[in-house]
Amino acid sequence: MAEQYAETHGLKLDKNLMLKDEGVSAFKAKNVRQGALGLFLKAIDDGLVPEGSFLLVENLDRVSRANPWDAMPVFQSIINAGVTIVTLQDERTWSRDEIRANPFRIFESVMVMIRANEESEIKARRLKAVWKAKRAAAAIKPLTSQTPAWIILDKGNGELKVLEERAAVVRRIYEMTVEGMGQHRIAELLNREATPCFGRAKYWHRSYVSKILDSVAPVGTY
Repeated sequence: MAEQYAETHGLKLDKNLMLKDEGVSAFKAKNVRQGALGLFLKAIDDGLVPEGSFLLVENLDRVSRANPWDAMPVFQSIINAGVTIVTLQDERTWSRDEIRANPFRIFESVMVMIRANEESEIKARRLKAVWKAKRAAAAIKPLTSQTPAWIILDKGNGELKVLEERAAVVRRIYEMTVEGMGQHRIAELLNREATPCFGRAKYWHRSYVSKILDSVAPVGTY
């Protein structure tokens, strides 16, 4: 869509700034704090995005689905930097000159933000209700198949099973820690003994030993 729009309107598409926020929430502004949109805002501040540039987004709700009060400053900061926002789905443009010439477009943008935020609020409430029901039934039905590395969900009967070989490694890590051995030494020892790693890693690392020790999962807390 971006390539087609650029070609139709005689724009040069800068593929060095093709930023993706797939699966990153715009509802709680996570796309600003941690995602690609935050990187784009920084690029504007750093002068990497010159005035007169275009930000091509699928919908305005990809800029923000946060509460309109929080979303509007993000929207304004982009436009006030001289960057035109284009929503590719309807090919509408949002620029400083357009909004100054037609202030009612401010209300239009706010209504889009309100709708996007309300949709996300409804979705969040539904998801919260689903997880509440899952937690209520956790004693008879596992919450999820996403388990610690030493536990597996038997999808045939819906039961969680301990992988005893891995569980023994976890217990040993704790025992070595209690004896005063540091995380680097524990990782080195496990590598020296060719202890199979959990997951795709080829070697044990201090960071993974630390992750196991910091986790509440070994004592049975999900």
